[in-house]
Amino acid sequence: MLFNLKISIFAYTFIQLAIMKRVILSIFAIFAAVTAYAQTAVYTFYFDEVWVDGRGEKNAKPGKGKITIYDNLDVVFEGSSSHFGNFRTDFKIQSASSAYDVMLYLFSGPDNDNCESLSFVAKASHVYYNDNRNPNNKICYGLVSSDRTSNESKMESLMSAFKNHTGIFSSFRSQADIELPLKIEGRTSNYSVRAKASGEETAYAVRSKTGKMVNETAFKDYEVSSDSYWADVSFRTEAAFLLKTEPNTTGRSRTATITVKAKNNDIATTMTVTQPAMVAKINRVWVEHNKRKGLIKGMKIHVEFETFNVRGITGYCNAYFSFANGNKLFDYNGNFRATDGQVCCPGYFTSGYDNTIYNNFELFMPYAELHINGRADCYFIVEVQVAGQSVASEKVSFNVY
Repeated sequence: MLFNLKISIFAYTFIQLAIMKRVILSIFAIFAAVTAYAQTAVYTFYFDEVWVDGRGEKNAKPGKGKITIYDNLDVVFEGSSSHFGNFRTDFKIQSASSAYDVMLYLFSGPDNDNCESLSFVAKASHVYYNDNRNPNNKICYGLVSSDRTSNESKMESLMSAFKNHTGIFSSFRSQADIELPLKIEGRTSNYSVRAKASGEETAYAVRSKTGKMVNETAFKDYEVSSDSYWADVSFRTEAAFLLKTEPNTTGRSRTATITVKAKNNDIATTMTVTQPAMVAKINRVWVEHNKRKGLIKGMKIHVEFETFNVRGITGYCNAYFSFANGNKLFDYNGNFRATDGQVCCPGYFTSGYDNTIYNNFELFMPYAELHINGRADCYFIVEVQVAGQSVASEKVSFNVY
C-alpha cells in the first residue's frame, strides 16, 4: 500500500513537471515570437490638428494625431475625430515612390479641398468607406501641424536617411534600382550577336528590367554608345536603337561593345557584336535581254564584285531564279540546276590576288532553261560564294512572254 502511494506521488510529480515544462516552453515560444516581431519607433511626427474630409465634416479640425515610422518600415497613422472617434491605419513602406510620398505628405500636409488629390498616405491608406451601400461616400483623414518647427529636425533626418540609403533605409532599393539594369533584347548579361560580314542595319529593343519602356520608368531616358567606329548607333527611340555595321574588309574577325545605361547612372548593360571578315562584296548587277550565244537565245547577266583575302581559292558566282511570288523555278532536264532543283545559272572564278575586283563577270541564261510556258513575272538573285561565306544581290525582276 505504501509502495503504491509512493508510485502515485512520483507519477503525479512527473506529470506536474511535464506540465510546468510545457508551460515554460510556451512562455519562451511566446517571448521569442514577440521578440521576432518587435519593432522600434525611429521617427514620430506629432500633429495638433486632424483634418476630416467627407460626410459633411469637410475641413473639420478635431483632436490630435501622429505618424510613427518604425525600423522595419512599418508606418502607423493614427488620430482622433470628434465625429468618428479614434482611427488608426497601418501600412509598410515598400518602394521608393511610397517612401517619397510619405515624406512629401509630412512636409507639405494634404490638400483638403479634394479627397482624391491627397498625397499617397492619405489617398491610398486612409480613405475609409463607412457606408458599404455607397462606396463613393469617402472619409479622408489628414494630419496637420500648426508648429512646423516641432517636426523639422526629424524631417531632415528622415530625408537624409532616405536619400543616402542609411538607417532604416540601409537595405532600401529605389524604383530606379528595381528597373535597372536595362535589358537589350530581353537580356542583361552574356549577350552576344553576330553581324554580317557585309554590314547591316539592325534594331535592338531596350526595356527596363521589369519590362517597361524607358520613358515609363523612374529614370525616363537612356544612353547607348559603341566603342568601335565600324559599329555605329545611328538612331535611338524610347524603345530601341538602330545599330549600323560597316563591311569588314580587314581580313580578320573583329568585335565591338555596345553599352546601354540609364542617364546619370553607372549600371550598364553591354552587348558584344562579333563580325567575321568579309570575303566578297557585290557592287552591281545588270542584265541584257534577247542576247544570243550561238543559236541559243537568252539573257546576259553582268556582275561587278570584289573578293578579299581569298587568293587562290575557287568561288562561285551563281544566279538563282524564282517567280515574282517567291516560288522557286525548278529545272526539269538537269542542265541549269542547283542542288535543291532550283533553276540556277552557275559561274566559277579563282581570285588571283589578295583583293580582286571583277568589273564585269558574265553569266548567260537561256530562256528555254527557265521551263516557263506562256507569260510570267520573275526575278533572279546573284550569290557570290567563297571560303564558306556567301553574299547576295538585290532582286532583279524580269518578264517572260
